[in-house]
Amino acid sequence: MNASTEVACLLKSFGNMAEQSLVGLEMAKADGLKVVGIYCIFAPVEIIRAAGALPVGLCGKRAEPIAAADGRLPPGSHG
Repeated sequence: MNASTEVACLLKSFGNMAEQSLVGLEMAKADGLKVVGIYCIFAPVEIIRAAGALPVGLCGKRAEPIAAADGRLPPGSHG
């Protein structure tokens, strides 16, 4: 495989990274691993990992509002 083919394959894998992450998360839960949702800078991930759990960031990348979050969180605190 030449370098340009390798780069193309790598870029293609990034295209569905969110879906891959969700599959990995579901697999971890199915294996009995505890999952802890965290806001990026506010949680000590080392303690979560030491407790045998998987820290999962809740910081979204979407620019549009999320209706369910708008009902519970102050404006501008998510997304």
